[in-house]
Amino acid sequence: MENNHQVTDAKSPLQPHVLIFSLPFQGPVNCALKLAELLCLSGIHVTFLNTEHIHRPLLLHTHVVSRFNRYPNFRFETIPDGVEHEKPVSADRFMEVMEGIDTVTRPLFREMMISGSLSSRSVRPVTVMILDAFLSFGLDVAIETSIPVVFFETVSPCFLWTSCLNLPTLIESGEVPFQGGNLDELIKSVPGSEHIIRRRDLASFCRSDDLSEPIIDLLLNEARTIPQAQGFILNTFEELDSLILPHMRKLCPNIYPIGPLHSLHKARLKEKMTLMSPKTTFSNSIWKEDRTCVSWLDKQAPKTVLYVSIGSLATITVNQLLEIWHGVVNSGKPFLWVRRPGSIIGGYEESQIPSELLEYTKEIGCIVDWSPQEHVLGHHAVGAFLTHSGWNSTIESIAEGVPLICWPYFSDQQVNSRFVGEVWKLGIDIKDTCDRLIIEKAVKDVMETGGNIFRPCVDGWKILAKESVTEMGSSSMNFDRLINDIRVMSSATKLSAKGHVAAIGITGKTYLSEFAFSRSGERQPFDHFCNPMVEKLMELTKPIVATAKGLKLSPLKKRYYRPSKTSPLRPPTLLLLSISFSRLFSSPVTTTTVGCCCPRHQLPSLPLQHRRLPPPVERGKSFWEPQLENIQLMSKDLESTVELIGWNNRGGDDDTSY
Repeated sequence: MENNHQVTDAKSPLQPHVLIFSLPFQGPVNCALKLAELLCLSGIHVTFLNTEHIHRPLLLHTHVVSRFNRYPNFRFETIPDGVEHEKPVSADRFMEVMEGIDTVTRPLFREMMISGSLSSRSVRPVTVMILDAFLSFGLDVAIETSIPVVFFETVSPCFLWTSCLNLPTLIESGEVPFQGGNLDELIKSVPGSEHIIRRRDLASFCRSDDLSEPIIDLLLNEARTIPQAQGFILNTFEELDSLILPHMRKLCPNIYPIGPLHSLHKARLKEKMTLMSPKTTFSNSIWKEDRTCVSWLDKQAPKTVLYVSIGSLATITVNQLLEIWHGVVNSGKPFLWVRRPGSIIGGYEESQIPSELLEYTKEIGCIVDWSPQEHVLGHHAVGAFLTHSGWNSTIESIAEGVPLICWPYFSDQQVNSRFVGEVWKLGIDIKDTCDRLIIEKAVKDVMETGGNIFRPCVDGWKILAKESVTEMGSSSMNFDRLINDIRVMSSATKLSAKGHVAAIGITGKTYLSEFAFSRSGERQPFDHFCNPMVEKLMELTKPIVATAKGLKLSPLKKRYYRPSKTSPLRPPTLLLLSISFSRLFSSPVTTTTVGCCCPRHQLPSLPLQHRRLPPPVERGKSFWEPQLENIQLMSKDLESTVELIGWNNRGGDDDTSY
């Protein structure tokens, strides 16, 4: 790739350079490439890191390289992943891919960031990393290199909240593993969904009796990792997940809901379309798209076609295939069916299919290997979607106003299908069954008798989704805030000789921050931080900082950054006292470190000797008092390193520090 990087003066702010690294599967890569293009349109330099296994079919079946060549601020990088399969893998090999990433990719990624092509020695150092939260090792590298991390999850918020972030709570409460066989029993320990989620609606791995399974360990690690990032990007919009987002923000305050991402992508590109060929395609598919199905749709009447697809990872047995096929044909509705290569376990011969199914399919059906799904769902002929309930498929359907028949397979899909049927009222959830009569009835209910029931909700959510990506819509404004925050984090390397002291930040099992400011300028502590702890930290470090630099500090309550005109929050950037602790007093407390929170600072970031804090105490009892002795010990260690850590003043007419 052409190198458009420039050498940056160490005493000037680094130009924003974002590294995007997603999971090597169709859905995450598709979303991440859309995000990458949105960042490029906003003037941000982007390096997109793909594993070799997923990059090969992406190059084979798309024009993604030529499309991104129009952006001089974009480049691809690839990294080995240990996966030797020539074709994209299905869900049954998910953990095989993750094990390859852990074994092969992880050490190579660290080397790449510490001393390789993306390190601080490169001509354009990375200033912010946007990572899939499954790639938790990226956070370790980010801490080591002092680079801010924003996680980007392409699964649904309802899954993240109920089955990931609250998985430790589910295990502690005894609700997972399940006791007894009643899958309709309500889950009571997850705030916000106590009257919605049943056992059967939790993610599929929650049904396991073995908590040592690798996927559960992976999710528990993700639950620990997510709150430690500087931000969290979600492919949703505020109104859609208003039930979940307030609870998530108590754990991860800085959330950027920027969905529907494909709609935001289209809206921002539309402003640039005069510079592009009308024939430009925006496919990010790792399978070859069969666009003949669009011509077939053009011949169908409006809202008469049932679209059928089980996505990019799910698989079905031949018996399940036949049940679905019978149910779809017996509904009498024209159908477009995507049968991804490798999605039918063991394959099948045409001789196994009843002749009447084949005859009716020729009359009213169209079967393809892969389709341009966004185009299909937006086609006037499509009246319903029989789906595996993957999140991309779900939110694309919401944005296009297509009702859903949900037959979930694994991961977030069980949760998504419940929210589709019970919360958003967008269709029917038929999980845990595969019967031709049930499928036939569901299709007829959604496309015939149920039309009057679902259509108002479907149309209402479509309107809200469209509004969210307008100039003043919630997702559009959240994306603009993300861009501004990337620039602020990237500019944190600017050094000044004015000699102001950096304020103290705190990061726990939650989020790197100090206080939020309202637009009126009032200081408002995040509700999950304990003010006595924050004040004690500042009280103990104040004399050390003052002694080390010979400065006299103002009273504690005045030593905060005021909000600027451009951003309601300007957190301290250089001196960081970090304590890992349990927000809910229920999980292990980890270690303490002192270092630079300024990404890529010339002065060293010095780790303290790791100290184990006292174990959590029972809820309701004092948690903070036992920690003060440890903080006092830390303050003594801090005294010997503070002179090497440095001082900070961002400067600027609208910034005031004390």
